[in-house]
Amino acid sequence: MEKIGNQIARTDMTWNGQALVIRLSLGVSVFRDGMEIDDLIREADQDMYRKKRAAKARAAALRS
Repeated sequence: MEKIGNQIARTDMTWNGQALVIRLSLGVSVFRDGMEIDDLIREADQDMYRKKRAAKARAAALRS
């Protein structure tokens, strides 16, 4: 997943002549026997938000 995010970040993108900076956070979960789909989605959401918080903390540390 990290490779995908890094490739997107390295790709130059523009919209109406403006440069875009794209960052990607993906949540991952593994479906297990007896698991409900809502649980799978909840776990993936939690993983995504955990990664987003970590990325913001890294960005803040780089700025200081």
